[in-house]
Amino acid sequence: MNSTVIPYQTRAMLSQLEPSTDLNWEDTLLHVFDSENIEVREEIDRQILKPKDIQWNRVTNTFEYTITNSLSILKHSFTSERMRSIASKLSNSINWLKNITDSVQIADYLENALHQIDLIPVDDNLNLQREKMLIRRVFLQDVAKLIRKIKIQPPQGIRNLTCEQIRCFIVEVFIKQQLLGYWFKPLLPKSAELRNHPFFKYYVLSEQKVRKFDIVKTSEFIYLIAPIQNFEQNPYSIRRFLFEENIEYKNQIFITGLVLEIDQISNDGYKDDIHHLMQKMVTIQSQVQKDVIDIVQDFEHFTDKTLLPFLMEPLGMSASNSDSVAQNHLKKIEQLITANILMPLRNAVKNDLSHIEEFEYLFMSVHRILSEILSHYRDFKEQPALFFNHAVQLFEYRLLAYLKLLEKRKDEIFIPMSKYEWQVMHDRSQQPIKKIQAILLEQMTDYRDLTNYIAQLKKEQTTWQGSFFKRILRGERVEKEIVQTNQAALLIKKQTYIDVLAVPKNLRKYNVFIEFESLTSMSELERHYAFPSGDNGLIRLPLLIKMPENLIDFNIEEFSTAISYDLHYSPNS
Repeated sequence: MNSTVIPYQTRAMLSQLEPSTDLNWEDTLLHVFDSENIEVREEIDRQILKPKDIQWNRVTNTFEYTITNSLSILKHSFTSERMRSIASKLSNSINWLKNITDSVQIADYLENALHQIDLIPVDDNLNLQREKMLIRRVFLQDVAKLIRKIKIQPPQGIRNLTCEQIRCFIVEVFIKQQLLGYWFKPLLPKSAELRNHPFFKYYVLSEQKVRKFDIVKTSEFIYLIAPIQNFEQNPYSIRRFLFEENIEYKNQIFITGLVLEIDQISNDGYKDDIHHLMQKMVTIQSQVQKDVIDIVQDFEHFTDKTLLPFLMEPLGMSASNSDSVAQNHLKKIEQLITANILMPLRNAVKNDLSHIEEFEYLFMSVHRILSEILSHYRDFKEQPALFFNHAVQLFEYRLLAYLKLLEKRKDEIFIPMSKYEWQVMHDRSQQPIKKIQAILLEQMTDYRDLTNYIAQLKKEQTTWQGSFFKRILRGERVEKEIVQTNQAALLIKKQTYIDVLAVPKNLRKYNVFIEFESLTSMSELERHYAFPSGDNGLIRLPLLIKMPENLIDFNIEEFSTAISYDLHYSPNS
């Protein structure tokens, strides 16, 4: 096993590198390569650059982004006529964008186009979903390339936004966040990039504690992005960033984003302007009791001081013990998250909160914290020793599914409830698993009876293999029975497969179809569904089931055993 390790902070930084959006991606790599030895450089090239289609020239120490895909090329490669048509229309629409300069029109075009792509129906067809995801990614890359070239007219406003500031926001904040999804990482308060500068350390970070804005560093600027009122909004929306709310009767203007220019920070007049604009930053105003704020602060403290450092620890693996070390590490991560976030979260929403504002505050806070954990878990799992560890990938699916299920079931969790209402919501959350258990209970008895009967018939065959008369008298009948029984068992297997797949399709609110809802790379051979687990789906990470894409690969016995094991022997049961 290769003993060379890429430093965690370097890996975390480079995992966020997107050559299609980042203006200074080459400078970032040069800086990293200048500070690392040849062994680490080779590992960075192998583990990070090649998957991102970046070629490193060892002789000249230069880098080249080798992606040549575009919608105009991509539209010819799809098997689906509908996808070819969609790619063609999007490609033509980008040509229209070349002549647009108004920033609000550009924002409307981009956000509406993405919304329409996301609405493309694929009917649980994984091939179509892959094509849809590819269209989405290549569209964003094509637009990013174009936005870098066009002149953008800023809207009027008190911030005096410039063309460069808007262009950088569109490409390196909005588009990059759309490409990375949950794995897009704002700067953490403990980031050295922030703490090394007095203005950030003593002013910006103190304001962030109160205003809860995200800090996003780009190649040219630092953006402060105000929190959103509800999770359906995109905090990094271009329209939201451009918009300034003017409340005339109060003679006040509110903004949702600030742009900081690092080279201006030492200018006292510039700092005064930032102070003035900061007071106009939108904050989430709500009547939240101190106890609820304390709960969130406990979550934040645990994440910042315990969980993230634990994820950053080297695992100390060798070739002989990598699987067991990884399994133990995952078990510890799950135990930590369960004890310090999931259980207290359940207790809070079930027993401690009373006002809808408190539920909303808790939901938004937990959503932000879990998103942060997810983005750092991705850095953790990119360690070379974990590349091909299936359990590590499945754990990420469960983390993501927990967050997605909170979103889907927000109106059944983060509301005031009586004990009876809580039980109703809990029962709803358990519907999918109970239905699957009922399907297996109904089918497995007959299936096992049939397989036992087949085994009995085959055993009977072997007892008279040497007898010519028995083979003549009984052989044909037994062979026919074996064929018929096998056919009956296959029908049960087929019906079970169909019935199980129908459960998540009919109860979409209570499951996450990972390959469809995560924007992650997908296996062509299998699909994963995650279902709520524990009290109202809160005190455990979701139960994950795997279904092969084809009936022929479905092993009903293994599936039934896996379900039983996961239900009765989960780490927190």
